[in-house]
Amino acid sequence: MPRTRTLPAYTSYHLLKTTADSFPDFTGQMYRPAPGKPYEKLRYAQLFQNVRQVSLGLMELGLATGDRVGLIADVSHRWMWISMGITTIGGVDVPRGTDATEDDLRYIFGHAECKIIFLENAKVFERLRPHLSELRDLETVIFFDLNSEVKAPGLEILTLSQL
Repeated sequence: MPRTRTLPAYTSYHLLKTTADSFPDFTGQMYRPAPGKPYEKLRYAQLFQNVRQVSLGLMELGLATGDRVGLIADVSHRWMWISMGITTIGGVDVPRGTDATEDDLRYIFGHAECKIIFLENAKVFERLRPHLSELRDLETVIFFDLNSEVKAPGLEILTLSQL
């Protein structure tokens, strides 16, 4: 009978770290970088590093256990890194797709009192812009990618690569 490995802890962080340590070169995630492009593979070691990078960046921004972080994007490989990065340090992921309406975004972020939000693109930000003054807890907006300069007085604007 094959032996199974016992994990010292059962948090998502420990499960991912143990898997990355045990199987660093195994495929941890497959994704299409763009529609119509071939799938790419990400090894567990790199997947763990991507999640860890998000976690450390959020900790540097002052995220504390129980803080809520908005995540407005369509499902993608980066969604997974961000969601796991948020939850592995005790943050609460507040997700929604990019099809969210202006009213949805205002309600979700206002009700959840998000200090930080991740946005897939500037188009989503423009739907949120008219309501920024209502989001009193919002301090930082992090874009997956940003092809143009976005300015919002009183907010720190970053990209995922700057985190």
